[in-house]
Amino acid sequence: MRLTLISAGSRGDIAPFAVLARALAAAGHETTLLAHEEFRPLLGDADVRFMAAQGPNPRDLLDSPEGRRLLAKSKSPSGYAREFRKIVEPVIGGAHEDSLAASEGADLVVYAPIAFAAFSAAERIGIPSVQLQLQPAVPSSRYPTVFSTARTLGAPGNRASHAMGERVLSMVMREPMNRAREEVLGLPPRTEANLLAAQRPLEPPPLLAFDAALVPRAPGWPELATQCGALLTHAPARATLPDEVEAFLAEPGQTAYFGLGSMVVDDPQLVVDAIAEATQRAGLRAIVQRGWGGLEPSTPSPHLLFIDELDHDLLFPRVDAIVHHGGAGTTARAARSGRPSLVLPLMGDQFFWGHRTTARGLGPRALRLDDLTADRLWRRLVQLLSDTRYADRAQTLAGRITAADRDALPKAIRHLEVAATFPLPTDVRGG
Repeated sequence: MRLTLISAGSRGDIAPFAVLARALAAAGHETTLLAHEEFRPLLGDADVRFMAAQGPNPRDLLDSPEGRRLLAKSKSPSGYAREFRKIVEPVIGGAHEDSLAASEGADLVVYAPIAFAAFSAAERIGIPSVQLQLQPAVPSSRYPTVFSTARTLGAPGNRASHAMGERVLSMVMREPMNRAREEVLGLPPRTEANLLAAQRPLEPPPLLAFDAALVPRAPGWPELATQCGALLTHAPARATLPDEVEAFLAEPGQTAYFGLGSMVVDDPQLVVDAIAEATQRAGLRAIVQRGWGGLEPSTPSPHLLFIDELDHDLLFPRVDAIVHHGGAGTTARAARSGRPSLVLPLMGDQFFWGHRTTARGLGPRALRLDDLTADRLWRRLVQLLSDTRYADRAQTLAGRITAADRDALPKAIRHLEVAATFPLPTDVRGG
């Protein structure tokens, strides 16, 4: 079987696709991964064809004026969608060109929901496409859309939130997407009010790459949608932490990890100052990952250690608490560590993962990054570490998740092998 995997975004968005690509290649399938050049190393020496995507990398986009306006609109679904269009519109033609080129000769296209050009490219070639979802993008009455900041809107409201969000996105993206469909792919325009809902009957059920222990299956999800669990990279068998990190961990007292991943913040110093004061008041030492936000101290603090990117697989089990931005991958990794967590969400699905962390008893209520102060953070840290039920539940849940990990990739591969046989409606697919 020949497969093309297409994703876009930060490392957390690409890494699961790289993990799956490597596993598919090891199982004997010809596999191509389309992503930005900086993510090529995620494939290691696997026999996977890598195709570098056109356009600026996601880090530069988020750090641009347009990217910062996008982050500023994170609380408004319609405003967020409009700013998202401004970022995407200049590169949408190239995305369709890349998706078409990467998918030529494939039997199946596997794509992230944000890789909106993939469905049209598969349509042009006349092959099935299937979504790989890192968070639930299938409407249900149990969970609201992951772009809602609310824990729940009630059963009717939860389901309605998906339709509303999809219609807003369809409204702002239809015109530039149709232009690329016509100019690049030679396909007719799409006119449906809800483009995403209209796609579902034309595709196999999605592959749900998030953990059932964190997000239990919801009523109404397609029966044949496989929930395989998170697809995560793992540290090499002999990998170790840097010496400075080991030395810091060896000092007496409790240690917490802080990281915002790929988030770019308006005032990094405000965040660093809040961390420094809150941890000092709580009697904690902290390992702070600089990340894309460039978190750096203005003055040295002996109870803080600033680090570049390192393997969370190695670090998270060694600390007493994990404070993070709520990315899907970081949340999954934290859940496997057996350590309690506090989420500081800023945008997108991060609020959803903050709610799931709280709902599963792994930590206190999330603290919005926009609302961060030293006092609020200190109070959450005290709660996180003084209530031993968080640590107990984290240990229990970690055992459940890691026991299921061995089946994740075999489940995913079986799902895709079946998806490749999906019958195409000949009147609408195959340009």
